[in-house]
Amino acid sequence: MKKAIKSVGPILAILAISAALSNISQADQSTYRSSIQLPAAERSDREEETALRRLARISMSQALAVARTVVPDGRLLESELDSEDGNIVYEFEFLVQGEERVVVVDAGNGKILASYPDRD
Repeated sequence: MKKAIKSVGPILAILAISAALSNISQADQSTYRSSIQLPAAERSDREEETALRRLARISMSQALAVARTVVPDGRLLESELDSEDGNIVYEFEFLVQGEERVVVVDAGNGKILASYPDRD
């Protein structure tokens, strides 16, 4: 009986670690869904950039104007048209009062999908 209990301990530890890692990977996935999606087919970086620009319905300057409504005093550090889990979005990184903040704008309808402190 003691031998059976000793062998169960490591199995439970492995299951706990596996569950924790699963939660981390799920947290990294987008919790939002944009109004336009990038087809799942594999593409090269250049093909993806071209497809994203073609699919976007608003310009980067229009999306930036929307993002600035969230962080009007933020200094723009980085901007990008990107596909996050198939969601076509503009991502803007701002410096606001010494902290970096990300604002995600839907490339299809210009709605703000997310705004959060940058974790990187």
